[in-house]
Order: sequence, then C-alpha cells, then structure tokens
Amino acid sequence: MTLLPALSILILALVALLPWGGGDTARCTAAMMPMLAIRYWAIRRPDHVPAALAFATGLMLDVVSYGPLGFWALIALAALGLGHITVSLHHAPGIIWSAAALVISTCLLAFLAWLVSSIYFSRPVPWHPTALGALAAVALSPLLNLLFDPLDRLWGGTRAGLFTRER
Repeated sequence: MTLLPALSILILALVALLPWGGGDTARCTAAMMPMLAIRYWAIRRPDHVPAALAFATGLMLDVVSYGPLGFWALIALAALGLGHITVSLHHAPGIIWSAAALVISTCLLAFLAWLVSSIYFSRPVPWHPTALGALAAVALSPLLNLLFDPLDRLWGGTRAGLFTRER
C-alpha cells in the first residue's frame, strides 16, 4: 500500500473533525470530504486503497466525533465501493460522465447517511443538512481534484519512490 492515498484521506478526516461552525450542514460537508477522497483514490489508484483504510477512516470519524460506532465506517466503505463501481465512467471520454458519476455517487452516499441516521434514531431525521452537505461537497470536489491531481501525476512520474514504501 502506498502512503499518499492513506495520508491524504486521513488528513482530510482530521480536517473534517475541526470545529468549523455553521451547524449540521457544515459538519456534513466536512465529513463528506474524506469520503470523496476515498472515492477519488479508489478511482485513480484502486489497488492502493484497501477496505481496511476506508473502514479505519470512518471509524476514526465515529470515535472522535462521538457518533454511533460504525456509521461513518459504513459510509466510507460505501464510498470505496462506489469508487470501484464508477471507475469505468471516470475513464470514459468526456468530463460529463465523470461529473455525473461524482454527483450520483455523492447523492447515494448522502442518502445512505440519511437512511442509516433515520434507522439509528428510529425516526426520520431532517434530510436538509445531509442534502445540502452533499451538494456543497460536490461543489468543493474540484478543489480536491486541484490538490490531488498534481500529487497523482507526481506519483505516477519518475519520483514515484517518494510516495511508496518500496524503494
């Protein structure tokens, strides 16, 4: 396993745990960012994002945020699975397929988060914060691409030894 995807995902998870203010929508947006990073690396480097990394990231979010254990771990595993499923759409010609896959998978993750929350609390929870958080995460996704694309290109280039355990 290379360290670059793991470090970037875990750093985003730690950033998501910072007290951003802004209520439930901001917290949901921040928590969705590591999920989008998991999805990004699952598409770009699928063999370097094991399920254990996704699970550990979600579990860390659960423990540090005092949430129900397994909630974000389940969402992170779903993000990994959606990344593996949408690999073919990402490599299809045209940016429209890639953008559609991003929007659909983020909406599916948001729906899953809302559904699991509703089951956990035994009643329907408000869906607005989750939906707005997902939309904000989609809007912030190009920023993630701006951060991760150069790292991915550098990793794939001649200096790949910097980001791998094998030397």
